[in-house]
Amino acid sequence: MPENEFKELCWKADYLDSQRFLEAAGDYVMAIMEEMEVKQIQEYLNIVDDYTPEERKAMEEHPLEFFTGVSIQQDETEQQPQAADNGQ
Repeated sequence: MPENEFKELCWKADYLDSQRFLEAAGDYVMAIMEEMEVKQIQEYLNIVDDYTPEERKAMEEHPLEFFTGVSIQQDETEQQPQAADNGQ
């Protein structure tokens, strides 16, 4: 499916509040972005490059995590069971 059609389908699914489709679309986009370089991710997401030197360094070291925050979400999820275990 061409990229423009995929984006239009996502907008329509968002309007219809199709959570199942949006989660699958998000997984698909994450898989695509894993293979991209920083410049490609910026172009794909239509991001203006106005980053500080510190942000650029973080971006270069972990581009997918920088643009999506995935590692932060995973870290929080992993810490919750540990915290529950410590409280027992």
